[in-house]
Amino acid sequence: MGRELHKSILKNYLDRYVKKARKLLRGIEDTNMESLEAQFNRFVEYRTKVLNSHLLLTTAFIQKWVQKLNEEFVKLENGVAEHFFQLSALDESFLKSRIRSVENKEFRKILMRYYFYQFKEALINDAMENKLVTLQTKIDRSASLGKDMDERIIEIPLALEVAQLDHEGWVLDAGSALNFEFVRRLVPNQSARLIHFTQSANKEEMHPSNDRISYVFGDLRDLPFRDNQFNQILCISTIEHVGCDNSRYGASVETDSSSYLLAVKEMYRVLKPGGRLLLTFPYGKKQDFGWYHVLDKDETAAMIEQCQGASVQEKYYYYDSLWYEESADHEKHIKPETGVTNALAVLALTKPKSQKVISKSV
Repeated sequence: MGRELHKSILKNYLDRYVKKARKLLRGIEDTNMESLEAQFNRFVEYRTKVLNSHLLLTTAFIQKWVQKLNEEFVKLENGVAEHFFQLSALDESFLKSRIRSVENKEFRKILMRYYFYQFKEALINDAMENKLVTLQTKIDRSASLGKDMDERIIEIPLALEVAQLDHEGWVLDAGSALNFEFVRRLVPNQSARLIHFTQSANKEEMHPSNDRISYVFGDLRDLPFRDNQFNQILCISTIEHVGCDNSRYGASVETDSSSYLLAVKEMYRVLKPGGRLLLTFPYGKKQDFGWYHVLDKDETAAMIEQCQGASVQEKYYYYDSLWYEESADHEKHIKPETGVTNALAVLALTKPKSQKVISKSV
């Protein structure tokens, strides 16, 4: 009886908080662009105050209630973002510029998240449905692929092609690049057991939608898995961060970017014979930016060497207002004013079915 009363009290609190939050956003349909941001600022202050006041209440029941409250706030945020987009009435490229001009950092973050789901998801969906990006197809400029899009337009279709989430087996998402709800929607009938693996829980959103999704935290250079465990392994735009300053991801600061080879060796160790390891990373002239580094031709070859006996498929994509595929000769793609290549390398490494197990050193 006491527990039911407790639930009832918490529900009343939730309803009261959400009602007040809605009141702060009342009438946004008639709000102009200037006052919309000010109105949203008041909402953010209230939301932050409410959620922070419950941070110390750590019981599972209370935290579940706080999560529900946050979900209601997110729905309200999306309503504001939708109205912002309606007011903007701009095409995609101008809309991104308009979002960047918003002064409030929190508002910008929410708008970019909404932008991602509205436009990025649609483009990735289209690329997959029409098989524009696969390991078998080559993309030339005539495909007009990915205007104003980052490398995810290439990476996510390839990752899901390799992952085969609609098949039974174990899949490792090394770096947790697939940990998004829209990715789950792309594979509605998941049969594989998917593990999102990343360094820290501090910056990771955890939203498992079924018992076939789990989270493990640790170091890619020292994986807590047995030999030959995974049918497929995906390492999407992650290897370039190994051994670097990962404080923005809630992890430590390091200055040993060459240790990425240990991570490749570990992933290959836990890959089943006959399985595939997919690696994607920024490619071009070797450069170290502190929190990640660009890998060149020699470093790419060094990664392949870590995967003894693997059959290798290499693909190189370049961006110049659109994405297209070319050879590994990146020199002609380097922008002389910045030295930047704007290129993505993809390695698909298949472990031989007769591969001998090279166990982790103890």
